Amino acid sequence: HSLKKRPLQTILGLLQHYHREVMLWLRPPGVQIALLGPDGAGKSSVAAALANLPPGRLPTIFRIQHIYRPLLPSPRTLRRLNSRRPSQRHGIVTNPHGEQPRSLILSVVKAMYHLVDSWLSHIAVNRYLVSRNQSIVSDRNLIELAVDPLRYRFGGPHALAQAVSRVAPRPDVVIILDAPAGVLQARKQEVPVEESE
Repeated sequence: HSLKKRPLQTILGLLQHYHREVMLWLRPPGVQIALLGPDGAGKSSVAAALANLPPGRLPTIFRIQHIYRPLLPSPRTLRRLNSRRPSQRHGIVTNPHGEQPRSLILSVVKAMYHLVDSWLSHIAVNRYLVSRNQSIVSDRNLIELAVDPLRYRFGGPHALAQAVSRVAPRPDVVIILDAPAGVLQARKQEVPVEESE
């Protein structure tokens, strides 16, 4: 009815509304933060501290993600594995440096799968959240694939790992946490001492 009564004002109002939406999408008030570093450096603790800040302490609300929020069906679902086997979220490995890397072909397929899925999540989820003044903090990011391929059980060529790291969605802020090898080993024993050093 408003379009019939006040067509010019209605159209101008719609244009202003979508202009604001586009500007929020291009220049969102929220930020995407990636916390990187070895196991035991305190990434999960820092992420939890940000997410548990009382409302009003910062002009944003923090949400925690691990790497990214998956949108595509998991490879386990696609393979229709036995439902009695414990499922794992995308990219999470309980003993990251204790498992054998995947084969070349499987490593390439998994890398491409996660690259596509991370971009879908970035466009459909993360950009919307940060445009609504929410900030995302993740304790892992695909940009570290070239630095720590064993964590992702990546057995493909290093050049591919570097390429995936370069074209993966970039966080706005990268914070690298570290600690002495003794402290890392006291907190997490999954990684050998020589790798912590």
